[in-house]
Parts: sequence; structure tokens; C-alpha cells
Amino acid sequence: MNKTKVTPESWVVRQPQKLQTEKKKISVEEEDPFFDQIKYFLYVCRLLGRLPFERTKSGGFMFQLCSPVMVFTILMNAVQIYLTYQVYFINLTTLFSKNESYDDGVKLVLMVVILNVHFYAWVFVLIETGNISEYLNHWQQFNKKHKYLLKGLPSMKRQMLWLVLFLFIVIAVLTVTETQYLLKGLPWYCSIPYFTVAYHISVGNLHWYINCIIFARMGTELIEQLVKLGFEMINTLLACKMRHLKKETQQEIEMFLDIIEADPPVISIKGYFILNRQIFTAAVSTAVTYLVVLVQFKISSITT
Repeated sequence: MNKTKVTPESWVVRQPQKLQTEKKKISVEEEDPFFDQIKYFLYVCRLLGRLPFERTKSGGFMFQLCSPVMVFTILMNAVQIYLTYQVYFINLTTLFSKNESYDDGVKLVLMVVILNVHFYAWVFVLIETGNISEYLNHWQQFNKKHKYLLKGLPSMKRQMLWLVLFLFIVIAVLTVTETQYLLKGLPWYCSIPYFTVAYHISVGNLHWYINCIIFARMGTELIEQLVKLGFEMINTLLACKMRHLKKETQQEIEMFLDIIEADPPVISIKGYFILNRQIFTAAVSTAVTYLVVLVQFKISSITT
């Protein structure tokens, strides 16, 4: 009977498997860049007490009522409601005072109406967060299918980050300056409710902008893949039909197809918008002809 000896070297064999599992984990995170594209936006919303959902182990989004994120959301909404109530009370007292003019009263009424959003915003947070998490999960699955079909995903990470930062800075400056001017020397914390309202308005515009860019990029990528597939089919069919021709004629036909493929009638400017080159050249040519005619009239009027 041969007895196998257990040596320390036998334990080293399993180390590459651990490395492979770690590599698989990293590759799964790299294959799912959807969270990296929108994580800054989600962090800001969570910091302001909106969108209290969490990520699951599989990478999806989940909403739970009994969670630390929900407790933080309730505390943030309570702080915002308290500050809103203070500003609301100050605006109402100044509104019903007899020293205010008509224009100042209209401004105060508008400010009070804007503040009403905070008193029922937390209800919509509880109702709509589950639907938003399902929406994000659908987007995540769509990105995975998009990768398998087109071998690439529309990257929005840098644009998302810079756009959120730009909107945040602009909104912060505008809200602080406007509220300090309109509310006549109130403390700076009185501008926080208006800041959150302006942020919620910008979130809708930001979401619309991102969806438009993603759809445009997916459309352009799909068109490019279909065009490539069409030219490949044409090349294969012509290669089958041109077997009886000479090599010179085959090369001329291939060069002609390469020229057609390299000269598309549509120009895509980095995924932002698609431009038809014929319409663009026609518009430029008409503008140039009008300018030439105007210059001729100007020169003729000066000479006469």
C-alpha cells in the first residue's frame, strides 16, 4: 500500500483558484459599468435624503423600509422639514405685516408656494423609490444585453460627473444669492430648502439629458454595426460572384466598395447629435451665396 504524504506544497495548489475568483469578481464589476456611470448622482440624492435604496450582492438595486439608509433618509427629511417650517413661518409673518409693499408681497407668496414641496416630498420618496429601483435594474439588464449584442457600452462616467458638479455649483450659487437678496438678510441656512427644490428640478432635466445621449449613442452604434454587417454581406456575395473575373477587376471593385464605406452620408459628432452632411453642405452653400450677393450689393452701392 502506497501512502500519500501530505506536504506543504499541496496547499499551494489552491492559491491560483483564489486568484481566478478574484479576477472573476473584478471582471464582473468591469462588465457592469452602469453603477459607475450614475453613482455620483445616486450619492448626492442619498445625501439629500432622496432615493433610499441599497445595492444587493448581485449588483442590483433594492428598497427596504427597515434599513440604515432609510433611517438616514428620515433624519434628513426631518431636518429639511424643520428648516422649511422656520423659513415658512418667517415668510408668513413678514407677508402679513403691514410694512411690506405689493411687489415684496408677491415675492414672499412665490417663496411660500415653493416651500410647500418639502412638506409632502418625503411621501413621494417612500412611494416612488421602489419603482425607481426597478427602473434602474431594468437599465442594468439592458446594458448587459447591449454589451453582448454590440460589444460595447455607452460610457457616461466623465460626462455624468462633470455635469452633476456643474449643476451643483450653479444651483448652489444661484439659490444662496437669490434667497439672501429676496429674504433681506436672513441667515444662510434659510436657503437650504430652496436649494433642494432647485436640485429636484435639475434632476429631471439631467435625467432627460442622459437618456437622450444614451439613446443617441446606442442608435449610432447599432447603425454602425448594421452598416458593417451589410458591407460584409455585400463583400461575401461579390466575392462569390467575382470568382470568374480577373484579379484586376476584383481589386477595382473592392477599392470602390472601400471608398463607399469610408464616405458615409451621415456624420456623428461624438454621440451628441447626428448630422446629415448633404443638408449641412446645402445650408452652408446657400448661406455663402447670400453673403456673396450681399457683398456685391454693398460694393455696388459704395462705387455708385
